[in-house]
Amino acid sequence: MSAQQPDVAETPHPADPEAPERAADPPVAGPAGAAMRELLAGNRRRRRIRKWARIASIPLALAAALLVVKILGMYGFAHQSIRAFLVLDFPRTVTMAQWQGALNWFEPYKADYNLGTGLAELGQLDTARAALERALPLAPGLEVCAVRYNLATVVERQGDRSYAVNVRALTP
Repeated sequence: MSAQQPDVAETPHPADPEAPERAADPPVAGPAGAAMRELLAGNRRRRRIRKWARIASIPLALAAALLVVKILGMYGFAHQSIRAFLVLDFPRTVTMAQWQGALNWFEPYKADYNLGTGLAELGQLDTARAALERALPLAPGLEVCAVRYNLATVVERQGDRSYAVNVRALTP
């Protein structure tokens, strides 16, 4: 009796994705056999289409994942920059602001604003002024006020520094 039954290992399961594309159609004659062969051919075609659709969706899924990572990264670097500023860790403020700058689509002024603010507190006034001047045209709406305020503070500190240098030079 076992000689009449097909070997299970040789017969692929129809749902097995590793099964050969064209498994032997069942030998059914007449209109039912034609309908069955047509159904099997349609199933193979749909399986092939699904396979290529899954393969084609991989780059889209990767792009979506990278976008999510980028958005969370921008938020994280901005938060770390602000947090470092609040605890008076200005070198870390500058470092986080520099990381925040790459491909910042949503708030493009924030990286230069945070960078300029951190550099101003470190005493690097010329570099801070340049960063804040880059941030000024990018700032939307009322955000311009904070950028202008910090820029004015930096310009005032530059003036105070220049005045102090000139007073020392004139004092005998």
